[in-house]
Amino acid sequence: MGRISFAGARFLRKVHRKMTDSKTIALFFTSGGPDENHWKTEETGPRKIKEIMFETMERLLTVKKKVTILEERFYCKGAIRIPKKAEPKHNIGHPSEEELAQAKEFGEMLKAKFEI
Repeated sequence: MGRISFAGARFLRKVHRKMTDSKTIALFFTSGGPDENHWKTEETGPRKIKEIMFETMERLLTVKKKVTILEERFYCKGAIRIPKKAEPKHNIGHPSEEELAQAKEFGEMLKAKFEI
């Protein structure tokens, strides 16, 4: 709905508290909404959901910390479960096989970049 979930924000705050300066971070997420959704504010005009999510993640992870956030990022559409603990109701089949392959490629690129 144009915001990071409560659980996602809590997780990022927990990561932020435990990490030290000089970390390098790669951002990725899934969303129930399509990338084409636009949210508009008076200050920014129309923006895609993934732009808002990545900016929010950066803000939560860089408070009082000197970290490097990679330009490489990954987003794909995920299944939605409503209500909690129920079977997926929307976006059945997401992430798709193609999106899973893209996620694997993203991970392999990070692995090669950092020689893990």
